[in-house]
Amino acid sequence: SMSRSEQMLVAAGLLAAKETVAGIKWAMNCHKVGAPLEADLLIASIDESRVLHPCELQPYVAAAQAEQDTAAATHLAHLQMWWEPSWMHLNALEPFIPAHTWQLRRQQMKSLALQDSTCTAEVKFEVLVRVGMTQEAVSMIVALAKSEPLLAITGLHKGLLLLGLTFV
Repeated sequence: SMSRSEQMLVAAGLLAAKETVAGIKWAMNCHKVGAPLEADLLIASIDESRVLHPCELQPYVAAAQAEQDTAAATHLAHLQMWWEPSWMHLNALEPFIPAHTWQLRRQQMKSLALQDSTCTAEVKFEVLVRVGMTQEAVSMIVALAKSEPLLAITGLHKGLLLLGLTFV
């Protein structure tokens, strides 16, 4: 069977070849494996334990929207948030869900950043800063610097980039 990255290469190829519907289907089927069912994704807590992996489905979300397939766009946006919770993916989900659901997801992102050891340093840093917990963000980087200096520097650098800050 094909690996996830091989399946996504096929999906990207189909999208590039203007076989949009097939590309969307490949991307969706690839990331549905191991995720909650579509109906359950809406209510699944993003801080549930699972093995997270990079999941950049934004081109497929946009393609589904262009095809007027809101259901597929919504499902892809949820899958992206499920496998790779981040502030960017949270914002990508916003147009597809009610405001109160988005607020709940935002709260779950905060819990994830505060408690989940699988959450990357840059995501933790960005989320904590965005929810106004700058002291916690700084403390996290300082604590990390003591045990994993390189990881702390990388996390801080990537986190600042995610926040839109550029520096030399």
